[in-house]
Amino acid sequence: MIAYLEGEIISKKENELTINVNGVGYLLKVPLQLARDIQVGDQAKLHVYTRLTQDNLALYGFSDSQQRELFVLLLSISGVGPKVALSILSVPYSVLQAAVANKDSETMAKIPGIGPKTAQRIILELKGKLDLLPATKESGQDYRQDAISALCSLGYDRIEVVELIAKAPTELEAVEEIVRWVLSSKK
Repeated sequence: MIAYLEGEIISKKENELTINVNGVGYLLKVPLQLARDIQVGDQAKLHVYTRLTQDNLALYGFSDSQQRELFVLLLSISGVGPKVALSILSVPYSVLQAAVANKDSETMAKIPGIGPKTAQRIILELKGKLDLLPATKESGQDYRQDAISALCSLGYDRIEVVELIAKAPTELEAVEEIVRWVLSSKK
């Protein structure tokens, strides 16, 4: 089982990276945000989940071991496969944590590949388990940028989101507060 890879990124697609490790190229499926953060030519250290099924071997890459643990936890939920789990991981951790804590299945159902029933099941299954995982690293302290990324990964138009967030009250400093404010102002 491959658990960790370090090398140069030699190609990149929307949610796939190819990493060259000592002359061997490994294709990894990754969360959208990770693919956006890494550029071709960058040196990368990725934690890997190896998934072997009857007819497929797939590698999934993550920025840290906590993100990999959350991916494995998501795969244990009925109705959540690797593609949906990667979609969920493309949302900032604090937004996911807030949606689970507030039983906000509406926000969860906006993640691509998740319907209302699956959203409720995910919330039920993750309740109390997210607190056991260490918080994953969020990109920087620019909460507004993280909120933009979160809302775009939920399917909202980037330009519309940027305009709405510019109107958000300045006292909102957490990603989940900004996302909640934008979602409530869109109703």
